[in-house]
Amino acid sequence: VLGAHQAQYEQCDPPQTVRVEYSGNTYPVGVHADENQLLNVLTELVSNAQAALLPPSGEPDKRSRIHVALRVRLDAGAPRAVLLVEDNGPGIPASREPFLFEPFSPGRPSDMGLGLYLSRLLIQGLGGTLAIGGSPLPGPTAGTVVEISLPVAASVVIE
Repeated sequence: VLGAHQAQYEQCDPPQTVRVEYSGNTYPVGVHADENQLLNVLTELVSNAQAALLPPSGEPDKRSRIHVALRVRLDAGAPRAVLLVEDNGPGIPASREPFLFEPFSPGRPSDMGLGLYLSRLLIQGLGGTLAIGGSPLPGPTAGTVVEISLPVAASVVIE
């Protein structure tokens, strides 16, 4: 999924204005999921990060960055595939946090407010979690990190 997203991102026309960096395991990680659905969720999360990094002028700060990473960790002895989308944008206002996963609760005027809601429903349906918090990435502002955690299996490979 990471490779497919990276290829999709690099073929955008016009090119994206915020650089996305990718990192991951040196070996494939399998989860029981539809690859296209995971790709749609990842595209939604990166799109949200890009929108957060674009000021009204339309030109992002040269220090703006998005990092997409795949990790494997043990939670209560069970392996989990963890997909992180981090940015060093302005972060999420505390007043918005309670409504992030509510349907029709847009964070931007041009938004319908369904992306995070539908993404979380999909991930929960796969036995996973989707959580949002502050990002540890260095930058001019606080940033955001979105973490998807899914049980490891052997059906779909995320590379």
